[in-house]
Order: sequence, then C-alpha cells, then structure tokens
Amino acid sequence: MDDHWYGLPAPTEATQAWGARAIYTPNEKPWLTFLWDRQSYKGATIPKKLFKSLVAELRREVKKAQVGLEEDRLCSGGSFRHPWHILFNPRASHGYMYCLIWRT
Repeated sequence: MDDHWYGLPAPTEATQAWGARAIYTPNEKPWLTFLWDRQSYKGATIPKKLFKSLVAELRREVKKAQVGLEEDRLCSGGSFRHPWHILFNPRASHGYMYCLIWRT
C-alpha cells in the first residue's frame, strides 16, 4: 500500500479528507487541472454531489485568491460549508497547486 499523500497534508483530526496536486496555470485555460493519479483520500468517500460542490468552491477560491506561481502562501476557502475546510498553496512550485478539503 502506498502511503504517499498528494496535496496538502490532512490534519490528524480529519475523519474525511481529499488532497490533490493539481496543475496550476492561472493565465491559461483550463487554469486548474486535477489529475486522477495525483489525488489522495482519507476516511469514507465523500458523496459525489457534495464532492463536486466542494471542488467547485475550491476552484472559485483559488481564482479569487490570485496566488502567483512563485508564491508559498497557504490560503483557505471563504464560504465553505461547515464542517468542511478548504486549503490550497502553490508552495512556490511554479506550476502546481496543492489542495486539501477535509472535515473532522
């Protein structure tokens, strides 16, 4: 079993989490691309409808934050649904966005 986690690390208190390392190209379309083999999960599967809604919220928050490719800035979603948390950071990677959606 592979213990590698993609995306920002999930806190130990998280009961459910999804992490991803997305391709981030803020000046092109698509500007945020999630690859199927660069995603990680913890706990029970997030229901599909809720997951799509949370990822849409993540995309909106990344766009609103206007984070530069060279920045190492941890950002959080602004209007996410309780008890879900949304975090993202490009980690000065010049092309990736490390993402995390989690709950306790």
